[in-house]
Amino acid sequence: MTATLRVQQPSTLSVTKAFYPTIVNPDGLSWLAITFSNTNTEVLTNVSLNDTLPDTVTNGVILASPLTWNASSDCGSPNLTNPSSQQITYTNGKIPADVGGVPGLCTVNILVQGKSTNGNNPATHTNNIPAANVTATIPSSGNTMNAMGPASAPLTVQNIKLEVVKGFDPQLVYGGALSQMSVKLRNPNTSADLIGINFTDNMPAGMILAPSPNFDISACMDPDQVDRPTTITAIGNTGFKFTGGYLAASTECTITMNVTMTVNGNLTNNIPIGAVTSSNGASNGTA
Repeated sequence: MTATLRVQQPSTLSVTKAFYPTIVNPDGLSWLAITFSNTNTEVLTNVSLNDTLPDTVTNGVILASPLTWNASSDCGSPNLTNPSSQQITYTNGKIPADVGGVPGLCTVNILVQGKSTNGNNPATHTNNIPAANVTATIPSSGNTMNAMGPASAPLTVQNIKLEVVKGFDPQLVYGGALSQMSVKLRNPNTSADLIGINFTDNMPAGMILAPSPNFDISACMDPDQVDRPTTITAIGNTGFKFTGGYLAASTECTITMNVTMTVNGNLTNNIPIGAVTSSNGASNGTA
């Protein structure tokens, strides 16, 4: 009689995941961040992962089209493919070694889309990665390991809103005089942040940006200016484009600039319905 005892090396590989933002409008976008951690003093190679996004293609989470993703430089030269709109296959990754008790980290970001046939009924979809779906190799021994445990993260799909209000100070000026124009962005959602706020403002004939417009967007900037920069760009002297704005839940912010009138008379500057949008799917319902 014989028996075989298989000794498996204890795992030093862990995985966590999170959605940002955690709430999207139907068809809104969110970044799925998957972070690998290594407490081994040796680099882990051949890191692979298989992830199935939750629920259905009409009421669930799917990959954005086209496939959009990135990985931190510490991840090596990995590959990521999508066998279907709800499947993620990640291969050929690496995770740095633990140095002085500080685990090596690698983060992969994947753009996904929330789907719903009825945004009035909020639905939370939890994305789970079983530990067995994450593997890595220790180069010196050739031994493989799975993650120490599973990873999960929720994404909620529901109707979300965005509001915009414009104003001038002073409201009454003569042709050639300056007025400060303000664009106030409001987030009326009590639990949903708004990210990637974008809009273009084309001013009416007779209204132009001042020679020194003094754009101020500081109150509307995303906290992460490295990965999500906020910008405002003049379009000649007749308009401007704002991108990458941010509003936490139940907050508002104001963008200001100087404009001037080249004619006398009443001028109205409108931003059309639906022209102000966020990447997670909100838009303005009124002009």
